[in-house]
Amino acid sequence: MIEFNSKLQSAIALRIRDKWEDNQHKIIWHGGDKVSFEPFVPTLESGLYNIMIAGISTYIGETDVSLHQRIARWIKVLHRTEHETEKHSLGKDLLRASEHYQINPQWFLNNATFSYLPMDELRLYWEGRDMIRNTLYGVETYNIDDFTNKEILTYLESVLIKELGPVSNKNFNDYSPNKSKNINEFQNLLEKLDCRKIINE
Repeated sequence: MIEFNSKLQSAIALRIRDKWEDNQHKIIWHGGDKVSFEPFVPTLESGLYNIMIAGISTYIGETDVSLHQRIARWIKVLHRTEHETEKHSLGKDLLRASEHYQINPQWFLNNATFSYLPMDELRLYWEGRDMIRNTLYGVETYNIDDFTNKEILTYLESVLIKELGPVSNKNFNDYSPNKSKNINEFQNLLEKLDCRKIINE
């Protein structure tokens, strides 16, 4: 299991957050699994991504297959076009909010941005940093090159979810002050967008 010093984890999470905030892309859905981005994003197979809606972090994810396909999944769930085997907590949360507050689902997509970091760049954040572990064979030293892409992505995803607190990631076992802040901001946004008052008047 990968686990570095908690201060180092926090520092790197903040650096990634800052990079994401400076590199946001508009999402354009073409139906199904087809999405494109403005500014342009090349087809990527491996990396971490962050979805923000109206400037609020709503979902952090990882993929070792296709970032474009992963981004399309929550949109398909929101628009009820997903395959029966496809699930996504952000899409489900937004669909529920859309129905409850009578908000057009397209509003969420129109106000969503996507940020990402490819796998080769993610590895650079940890270069030259050792991790010491007690094992059956005594004390051993590991570095990031000792782990697979999937192990690194899973580790970094959990660190970023805990540190940045996106609204729809389910991290019930970890308290995150940023998650409470993001949920409050998103709830305030939904209340401002509430169309039930207009419909009922």
